[in-house]
Amino acid sequence: MNKGELLQRLAFLNDQNAPIGIELYFVLEEGQETSIKFANIQDDVSEALLSQFLGYINGRLINNEELIFSDLTNADDRRNSAFSYDLENKPDKLSVLSEVLNNPNKPTFDFRNDSLSNIKAFVILIGNAERKVAIYKKHYPVNLLKRDSILRIFPANEQFEKLDTNVLNINESFEFLQVDNDLVVLSLKVLEANFGYENIVRAKATENIGLIEATGLLEDIALLTNLTSELKYAKKMMKIKSNTPVLQLPAATVISFIGGHPMLKKKIRFNNDNSRISLDTKVSQELFLKLLNDDFLKSELTNLLYDSQNKDTVIVEEAEV
Repeated sequence: MNKGELLQRLAFLNDQNAPIGIELYFVLEEGQETSIKFANIQDDVSEALLSQFLGYINGRLINNEELIFSDLTNADDRRNSAFSYDLENKPDKLSVLSEVLNNPNKPTFDFRNDSLSNIKAFVILIGNAERKVAIYKKHYPVNLLKRDSILRIFPANEQFEKLDTNVLNINESFEFLQVDNDLVVLSLKVLEANFGYENIVRAKATENIGLIEATGLLEDIALLTNLTSELKYAKKMMKIKSNTPVLQLPAATVISFIGGHPMLKKKIRFNNDNSRISLDTKVSQELFLKLLNDDFLKSELTNLLYDSQNKDTVIVEEAEV
């Protein structure tokens, strides 16, 4: 899903001819059990929640002309960015989004039997009978103001009275948005820190190593495997697409390209008969990952060689140019 498709699919949220509503759900964890409970809220609270979340969606996504939107596997965690989750396996904890979207009929939160202290997240359903989106908002303990933790008073008539109940703070920001079956990530940091994303990255990196090994390009696949034990390199390995053109080429073609490239030929070596690539240095391993993503391009206008990931010009000696 690209940025244009995302905006098109969110446009209904501002359609004045098809009013939208909001429903709030609590994701509760007690021991090893997770449950979803519908929150019965008053109409004025619903209106306030709808206003603040719709305002955030408009400001963060719909009306944000400077938004940088890309696939998660190509994530560059810059400010003002969001990502389309393009991996097959999604974090288990985010399955509550699909569950609420597909079956919103959940038991109601019961103050007699359920505890606010067990709330781990909020799922907010926004839409109408035809279209809906689901929001995932992580709940932090600091947002639950317990009545016995500090004395809280509020003005009532001419006196201050004690606030004798627990209070939930719910601000307008959130971390994930599900549109149909597509997941949008608004906070990469939260995804990496709380949802087992590292395990998903490593599993995908291991799968891609298997694809590379099957091509017979490398003299020793173990060297590349060891590199991706570091998470930052596992992320680079994860970015490699199974249908990348480089992996479809004969090994001889790839080796010939490296041998004729003014920079790569100095950094990447081959085995004795030049039939396979020998990744015996970390520099060569990093460059090989770039090569698999087809990052080395030549400008048709200037004939200059580029690293397409950051548009750096490949610098070569004048005699070679």
